[in-house]
Amino acid sequence: MRKKTLTFYLGCIICLSVSLSGCLSNSTSTTMQHPKTIKIGVMYPTSGDMEHAGKNQVKGIEFAAKLINEKYDLAIPLAKGEGLPNLGGAKIELIIVDSEGSPKEAVAKAEKLITEEKAAAIIGAYDSSNTAAASQTTERYGIPFLNAESTSHHLTERGYKWFFRTNADNELAAKGVFDFFTQLDEDHAVKSIAFLHDQSEVSQDFADAQNRLAEKSGREVVSDRLDSNQLNFGALKLKEADPDVITMTTLRSAIQFRQTANQQSYSPNAMIGMSSGLETSEETLGKEAEGLLVSAGWSKELLAKPLINKVNALYKAETGEELSGYTPHAITGMLVLADAINRAESIDSNKIRKALLATDYPTDSLIMPWNGVRFDQDTQQNKSASNVLLQVKDGTEKLVWPFDIATEELVWPLIPAEGGS
Repeated sequence: MRKKTLTFYLGCIICLSVSLSGCLSNSTSTTMQHPKTIKIGVMYPTSGDMEHAGKNQVKGIEFAAKLINEKYDLAIPLAKGEGLPNLGGAKIELIIVDSEGSPKEAVAKAEKLITEEKAAAIIGAYDSSNTAAASQTTERYGIPFLNAESTSHHLTERGYKWFFRTNADNELAAKGVFDFFTQLDEDHAVKSIAFLHDQSEVSQDFADAQNRLAEKSGREVVSDRLDSNQLNFGALKLKEADPDVITMTTLRSAIQFRQTANQQSYSPNAMIGMSSGLETSEETLGKEAEGLLVSAGWSKELLAKPLINKVNALYKAETGEELSGYTPHAITGMLVLADAINRAESIDSNKIRKALLATDYPTDSLIMPWNGVRFDQDTQQNKSASNVLLQVKDGTEKLVWPFDIATEELVWPLIPAEGGS
């Protein structure tokens, strides 16, 4: 009788122990799966030469986190609820650090975000050199790094596993310009092109891309990589070669060249700055800019679109400013990263990476002029990103391409400035 009683009690104790163990295990698992906050490292130059741009990017990231953490009537994933629903409503917690515009500092701050702050992922870092440096650290630790504005083509060609980019790189920007050439009618046919560039990395990126695209499309390159520091020589040489289109690295360099070409009584059919290179809110576009084209990631003309208009109104109420420059890129990058973490249902790095690779962010939920967000499975570059073409008219930049969203008609050929021919 005693043996049976003892056996019975021992069995009860074992069952109770197993039951308690299971409860504790489930409780721990739930806590791990549904943390109250998800830490995201935010790295931008909020001091130094790029302070203004860096602070604007941070404002965009903070605004995006607010859209995720609070409830808004917007056709944007995660905006209609509060927090990340697949992680029990966990909120985004931003850990903001200053790269100071220094690659060395970017490495140190990335290390801190990973080892001390335990960030689940990092977003940043504006300048391509800082982005390259910081992403070396995240690659070493196996932490997702999302870039929303750096354009160096090299960044996604390093064979990195953890680096993702949402915006168009220089290769995609150049491709957009050649797509534009293809869509022009016969009266505006572009058969010959000249590139006027300096020796910077971004210039070499554009020149390499344009050479490949020109060869592929059967267009003649009449002058390759003339040094933009020798404008007088360049103007004389290009006047003699007479290409249909001249491209330069930035709109600013196009303006400078036009001033020199005007003195030589020379004007091509079109001149294109491959990137804005201007803080348009602080820059006055004079008569030498009239009619010039620029490839840009954003246009204030996009504010007319219903969703972008609603987001802009919220952003203005929050910051006192309208969307401009690269701020929409930062907002989009943060939204895409949060969407991936939510679909991962975890802060495990491998699961977040897998979710990022599976991203299919819809076009109608974007505030960017892209055909969605879909990362290449090998390079992790968003192949659906693209730039738009703007043309300076009456001192302001107007959206002229893609033609289906253009707000102004293209002026072609370029009307010579006073004294030109």
